[in-house]
Amino acid sequence: MLDAFFELMMDNPSPQQVLDFKASPEEEVWIANLIERSKEGRITAEEQAEIDYFFKIERAITLAKIKAFVKLKRQGACAAVTSAVN
Repeated sequence: MLDAFFELMMDNPSPQQVLDFKASPEEEVWIANLIERSKEGRITAEEQAEIDYFFKIERAITLAKIKAFVKLKRQGACAAVTSAVN
């Protein structure tokens, strides 16, 4: 996910493109499985580190999305922003 986000950022994305960014379906399934196994206590230390890393990345992406949201709001594009955030 981090690689895909960096690729997006290298293309000088619009605020809407930043808001539209999300993990691939495969990444979503992968992290959901790791989290479920973690809740069940069936996870290795390496897998826990992967979960921790994922959430750090997710936090950074969320901050970028907040900044994009604010920028669009200032530009008067609130309707598009609201649908993208939900």
